[in-house]
Amino acid sequence: MNKRTFVIQGWNIILTEQSMIDEAPSGDGVLVIEMPDGILLSIVDGLGHGTEAHYACQCCLTEVIAHYDLEMIDLVKIVHDRIKGSRGVAIGLLKINENTVEWLGVGNISIFMVNGEHQYLSSFSQSGIVGFILPRLIVRSFKDIRNVVLFTDGLISTWDQIQDWNVMPDISDLSSSQWKLLNDDKALIIGSRYG
Repeated sequence: MNKRTFVIQGWNIILTEQSMIDEAPSGDGVLVIEMPDGILLSIVDGLGHGTEAHYACQCCLTEVIAHYDLEMIDLVKIVHDRIKGSRGVAIGLLKINENTVEWLGVGNISIFMVNGEHQYLSSFSQSGIVGFILPRLIVRSFKDIRNVVLFTDGLISTWDQIQDWNVMPDISDLSSSQWKLLNDDKALIIGSRYG
């Protein structure tokens, strides 16, 4: 399991990836990019698992790094064009600004959020496969978000039962009881605003 922790612009962020097969490259990946006006989180699921899924995922993340400053719809269109011929990917992009969170998801990426009033919110990803079939892309905006959880379909979560977000490092452990692990690669991003 690969786990990295960041503190960026008032957010604690944990990125976790795990391959279905020990010692094999994961087809799921995560990325955080600090921007002058916020943070961009990206979570990617290369179709299937193994070397070809890993390749599609890494090609996608490379394009996100190269074009992160574009609007999210334009970014996904570029990724779509550049990874044609690969297995394709599901992708979730979350842009965090001072008071607004913007979400764009295509494929099997899940997102849950908690706002300042401790309400649980979720949004869906649009059906499609980046690199094969791109749907009409829609960006959804949310205000006053304090916590975010994004994950690929290798995980099923019971995280919405958590009452204390101070246990964030514990829920980032994929072996914890908060997660049901499926026979697939796994990726997880957890973000919590502090202060």
